[in-house]
Amino acid sequence: DAWLGSGNDGGRSGIVIHTPGGDRENSAPYLKQLDVMKKLRSAGLAKWVRLGAISAYANAYFRQLKSEGYLIFGIISLEEFQKAASWETAFDAIYRMYPEADVWEIAGEVMNGDPTVNRYPISQEEYMAHLKQLYAYIQTQHPELMSSYPGSVRGSSRIVSAPTFGSGNPGKELQKYFSLGITDLPGIIIAINDYGN
Repeated sequence: DAWLGSGNDGGRSGIVIHTPGGDRENSAPYLKQLDVMKKLRSAGLAKWVRLGAISAYANAYFRQLKSEGYLIFGIISLEEFQKAASWETAFDAIYRMYPEADVWEIAGEVMNGDPTVNRYPISQEEYMAHLKQLYAYIQTQHPELMSSYPGSVRGSSRIVSAPTFGSGNPGKELQKYFSLGITDLPGIIIAINDYGN
């Protein structure tokens, strides 16, 4: 993975926790994951942690990782947005619950039809309509997320777009995002997934 940040202190490398392993703070999977992360961090191999699942017990991960100095990449799933009254309501609820995240990805691969990824995939056009409205809301209601995080490119925000679908033709999908105006959102971090070689 290519990561946010810079420098030779692990700033460009990170750990992915797709689904936190324990159902409680002191469970064996949780403690094992933290132990492995500490070893990687002490070796200078990781500065970022990407938490790929928001759940009722994820706050234990957020608190612990932030206390150890990690930068946290949080992802809000498309389903979280779809089941809320509005995308703004969903963002507010999760951001309030997990203020420790340094950046927030606004949904995953939105066109991915794998039901384990999205129950109800949406088009890029629909996604961009929601993203533009949400981004404008964040600019006014959460201006702190419009400032750079430590070690980032000056002028970037703390909001990450949904990544391109990593299989198939991510370049074509990325071009579509450009044509739909993603670069009109000042400072947005544009995510790209590419599972090819």
